[in-house]
Amino acid sequence: TEKYNQSINFIDVSEYKMNFTQTAIDLARRKCTIGSLYRLFTPDILQEINKAVYLDCDIVVNLDIKEMWDIDINNYCLAGVHSKFFETMSETVRDWLNGCSSKTFVNAGVMLMNLKKIRERGNLFMNAMKWIDRHIHLMAFSDQDVINNLFYGSIKLIDEKFNKWNPTTYKEIQDCIIH
Repeated sequence: TEKYNQSINFIDVSEYKMNFTQTAIDLARRKCTIGSLYRLFTPDILQEINKAVYLDCDIVVNLDIKEMWDIDINNYCLAGVHSKFFETMSETVRDWLNGCSSKTFVNAGVMLMNLKKIRERGNLFMNAMKWIDRHIHLMAFSDQDVINNLFYGSIKLIDEKFNKWNPTTYKEIQDCIIH
């Protein structure tokens, strides 16, 4: 098991040399930014690590991150906060066609990742490229659609405080991760 060691390791992914296939580059230009695709390389970049907290660059952490780290995800590929963007019928239908559910759709900007379990499903980046190739006409939220589809049924929903959107009061920014 991974132990929380109270250290933070920032990984400069711009230094990581990736071999994007031409298909991946073409798909990325149409629906994803190259930057958003780096998240899909996390299991490959962190080969010796089995658990990781993923945070987008537009995050403010205002709690002890160990609280998120300690969430048990042994039986899940990842944990995230339910995204409330998907509450219309059209979004529900789109998600159903994509192979996931609006009821369990998470925002991929803050995730607890079980990298070992993700690796057991094969190469995340290559699986994502295959999925994008088949579903690009339905994609609305870049690699977030991919992540929610590939891990449907293996996503643990966690408390909203771990990915708080648009807090409006001082009280709302206490003990949370602001996105």
